[in-house]
Amino acid sequence: PSHTQAKVTKFLVKKGETVEPYDTVFVMDCSADFITEGFRESRDQQLSMIIESQEEGEITELDDTIIGKWLDVNTPIGVVDDGDELDGDWTWQAYTHN
Repeated sequence: PSHTQAKVTKFLVKKGETVEPYDTVFVMDCSADFITEGFRESRDQQLSMIIESQEEGEITELDDTIIGKWLDVNTPIGVVDDGDELDGDWTWQAYTHN
């Protein structure tokens, strides 16, 4: 859902590091509405997820001031510069994490 929020709880990379596709870059908690209510263990369940990069390149920007803050969808978190002219293109895969 577009109203779902998330908060970064831990970065696993630093600005200036190079990442490859499928490198884990951070851990986040998702708001309870991320999962349909019938599939949640409790009404306010918040899943932790690991986030992997689907890009390769250097991390040129990383906003570490957002750790622990609830973020709206499409909030910029960082940039992986892969050398292509289209900058700011950073895609992710997310998996549940316990």
